Amino acid sequence: MFEKLAEILSDKVAEMASKGQQLNDLVAADPIAALTRWTPLRRGGRSTLRTHRLVRVSDDVLELRVSLQSWFFHLGLIGVGGATMACSLKWPGVLSTSDPGRWIVAMIGLALVFWAIHQFCVACGPVCFDRRSGTMRKGWGWTGVGSVIPLSEIHALQIIQEQCHSSTASKQRVRFMSYELNLVRKDGSRLNILDQRGRSGVQGDARHIAAHLAIPLWDMSSI
Repeated sequence: MFEKLAEILSDKVAEMASKGQQLNDLVAADPIAALTRWTPLRRGGRSTLRTHRLVRVSDDVLELRVSLQSWFFHLGLIGVGGATMACSLKWPGVLSTSDPGRWIVAMIGLALVFWAIHQFCVACGPVCFDRRSGTMRKGWGWTGVGSVIPLSEIHALQIIQEQCHSSTASKQRVRFMSYELNLVRKDGSRLNILDQRGRSGVQGDARHIAAHLAIPLWDMSSI
């Protein structure tokens, strides 16, 4: 038993040393990498879904658009919240009209609707890389919340992995790996554009975006 444990610990130490050397080599080769943080921007992972899909709009425009999975998930939450409010306020026999608890149930449904809308607007906004205008636009234009960055300010793309936990319906904690895709500016600051499951999908999108912008991809998804 102890021999097996010692073997596992030895493998982990060797793996960490290899990963540390990989990062040291990158920092030595690119001074901006030394200015960049290598911890997740958003602890805990933002989504267990594949929130975006990469679409080539034209030769000069790439866009990360909301995935169908994300649409269905958030619309489903809105539907559940709306149904909860309807059951508590409109449908006879579900809750007594004199029962004050119905207002609590209605508020829970309303909170779920607003939470789903907020999450959708914050986590699922499109990201457009437009070489014609020389800008990167992130977020829904109609919300008034988002970011516009000149492409000339973007130095690299960064992929980082993080081990996260989620709870199932049976209250069991499930581990999963979340992968962040961040833009790195020339001053070393970062902007998150993706945070989701599925390393191969994030890596594939990142390679296409990096080639589109002619910038390096720092893939540290194994660190």
